[in-house]
Amino acid sequence: MINNVKAVLKRYIKEDSFLRVSLKIVYKFFIKCLNLPDYASELGFWRSWLPKNWERLSCQELQKIIFPKPLLIFINKLQNNGCGNLELLEIGSGPVSLLAWGVNKNLFHVVAIDALADSYEKIMKNYKYSYPIKPIKGYGERLPNVVNKKVFDIIYSSNALDHVVSPEKCLNNMFKVLKKRGGIFTWKDILMKVP
Repeated sequence: MINNVKAVLKRYIKEDSFLRVSLKIVYKFFIKCLNLPDYASELGFWRSWLPKNWERLSCQELQKIIFPKPLLIFINKLQNNGCGNLELLEIGSGPVSLLAWGVNKNLFHVVAIDALADSYEKIMKNYKYSYPIKPIKGYGERLPNVVNKKVFDIIYSSNALDHVVSPEKCLNNMFKVLKKRGGIFTWKDILMKVP
């Protein structure tokens, strides 16, 4: 429904018109009042940001730079303690995960979930982009319905917990699918600071 409204806005109402600006304000007001995630803004961001930054994002050297260093330290610790074949769950990966370098280096196997995975897949196909991590549709509030219990060594989330409807439920579910000696890592806004 939202996509249909947006299509009409684009077709018939100029970008900077009073009506369009007013409708955007009303939309954001209702999203906020109903405590719903603003998926339309998220998709709009990726549709405009990806084409401008794709060349840099697909560079393995940059993928290494943006890979979260605290996560690498924990991975090395697990490997030094004899844990091999690490399983990692990423919640809210977006279309381009910060963890691509780790996948390319075979540091772990990753299952990435994102509420907008289907839309991200369309965006990536539209631009003919390919990335080593492809998210599946899922919600942190419903993790046990998407993945098996106690199978992950690491759970990682970057700038996503503030987009969920219930952060408390999401965190509780993380512990349900985390192995006994596993770790949960969160990271905020790194992708926006790409060098």
